[in-house]
Amino acid sequence: MGAEGSLVDGVDLRFLLIDDQCVHDAYQTIASETLWFLYHAMTEVATAKFDDRWRAAFSNFRRYNQIFAEAIVERAAFGATVMVNDYHLPLVGMMLRAARSDLKTVHFTHTPFARVEDLDRLPHDIARELLVGMAGFGACGFHIDRWATSFRQCLDHFGVQAPEIFCCPLGIDVEFLLREDATPEVQFQADRQLERFSGKRLILRSDRLEPTKNIVRGFEAFGELLEHHPEYRSQVIFYARAYLSRVELGQYRSYREEIEHQVDAINARFGTSDHQPVVFEVATDYAASLAAYRRYDVLMVNPLFDGMNLVAKEAPVLNTRDGAVILSTGAGAYEQLRDVVIGIDAFDVKQTAAALAEALTLSRAIRSSRAQVLRARAGILAPAEWLVGCLDQARVAV
Repeated sequence: MGAEGSLVDGVDLRFLLIDDQCVHDAYQTIASETLWFLYHAMTEVATAKFDDRWRAAFSNFRRYNQIFAEAIVERAAFGATVMVNDYHLPLVGMMLRAARSDLKTVHFTHTPFARVEDLDRLPHDIARELLVGMAGFGACGFHIDRWATSFRQCLDHFGVQAPEIFCCPLGIDVEFLLREDATPEVQFQADRQLERFSGKRLILRSDRLEPTKNIVRGFEAFGELLEHHPEYRSQVIFYARAYLSRVELGQYRSYREEIEHQVDAINARFGTSDHQPVVFEVATDYAASLAAYRRYDVLMVNPLFDGMNLVAKEAPVLNTRDGAVILSTGAGAYEQLRDVVIGIDAFDVKQTAAALAEALTLSRAIRSSRAQVLRARAGILAPAEWLVGCLDQARVAV
């Protein structure tokens, strides 16, 4: 079932050997094509059909969870504390409760949690099994109360007794980020970008390339800004960095095409021979992203919904220009940062365009005071502290 354990930075790491079909069904068909979209309230994008093939895939999803549960049962010491992360492994809780009632268990969901009306789209028995599985943990955690509330409402709707439910909003490791920023690779990229964008004001975004990140509407808003504020057409560059994600899914490939079409349209309408207002790059280059964090004037983070979104916390720590932050109210980070960002409804293109105009005209004093607060809040509940908090919830759960 699993490869021998190995120590990696003091961690006893064990790999589980799971057959390809099981992994495909569990990760792609159920987690990525079904649950991901339901949890992000994107039912119009979901293509799942609840037929025999889908139920066979869910059987493999169940087996996938069982393999992890069996590995924990085999490995965990008596009375051990066990933490399971994310929506791929919701059924492990009830499996551990049945096999090892001595264990102290906690599950943490890093995504939003589905609203009742979205989870209700699943077959009733499947939705209830997911909730019973999660309720089998001693405690279930979320980044913000909004997602915890959705979980409670779903439990009530399906008649499942709630476990202990808590919120623990993840921060960033500021010292680690600063060390990464100080590397020669980042400085090399920063020098390249300085030359490339010299004399221009910079709007930045950095996301995985996927529909929940709402990249198309961000570009549409920028196009509207340029339409109504021609003074920015030669002054401002929208630099968008994207990382490939789930390229095997048709929805993601189609979304990339939609993004590229929008970029081409803006550049064709407002670009010149020596100035392209949108620079869109699809590349996995961590150093280039950190370098871009340094020099933005405006950071756009406009996901439809996001469990937390750490870009909104990382980028201000490295930014050297007291850049303004535009943040969707659907991002978990908004609950912590609402008073020092420009909040937007991610679906409202006109409002987002107005937010861009506001961000570009904020006074230096306002930008400076907000940037100082953003940097201070970014490291609240850094990963090590966050992990301790989650494990403590497992230990005190009834």
